[in-house]
Amino acid sequence: METGKAETRKYRAEENHRYYIRSQSENWREISIYTVADECGCSGEEVVANETQDVEQEVIERIRAETVRKALSQLDAASYQLIHSLYLAPQQKTEREIAQDLGLSQNAVNKRKKKILKTLKFLVVKIQKSQQ
Repeated sequence: METGKAETRKYRAEENHRYYIRSQSENWREISIYTVADECGCSGEEVVANETQDVEQEVIERIRAETVRKALSQLDAASYQLIHSLYLAPQQKTEREIAQDLGLSQNAVNKRKKKILKTLKFLVVKIQKSQQ
């Protein structure tokens, strides 16, 4: 059976590649990503990087969230409760609902909210500067 130069070259390249892989793999060990791979009990599947995840952005968001938590912890109880009711509670309330609960006008609650948010912004900046 006769073959052309191109086919012979392709065959030899494939054989050379197979030989190279065999010679290199003598020192390799195959493992499954589903086996327990390290001392903490993490499987390879859990360790393999998720390329769609932006780790840098996630770290930045966590730092921001921690900074806001620290700032919130520095508010007095009434201020924290107002911000929590408006933004953080699972069942968020409107300014009008909070005003009714506190026996205030909606305008008074709005003014308090703005003052607290301004204080929070100041605290966040202060915390960020102290972390640098």
